[in-house]
Amino acid sequence: MNEADIFENAVFNQLSQYGDITFYNKRNTKEIDFILNQKIAFDAKLTGSWQYVRNLMKTTKKLGMERGYIISREYREEKRIISPHFLS
Repeated sequence: MNEADIFENAVFNQLSQYGDITFYNKRNTKEIDFILNQKIAFDAKLTGSWQYVRNLMKTTKKLGMERGYIISREYREEKRIISPHFLS
């Protein structure tokens, strides 16, 4: 398991406490790591960026979801990027 896999697993463990978790993968071209209760999309990244946010929001909009966030292990002060200090 690499660093990104470990981070993604930790995020899954935390999010799963809040409801049902699913994912989205369209033929390996578009992906959402976690969808919480079919309403909120999350992608786990070691380092979040506005490009990741933009791509996630395009996909969530196509799927009829209005909210999406990048969970970044590295702190980023950008809109829609969450940095979980509890994983540090």
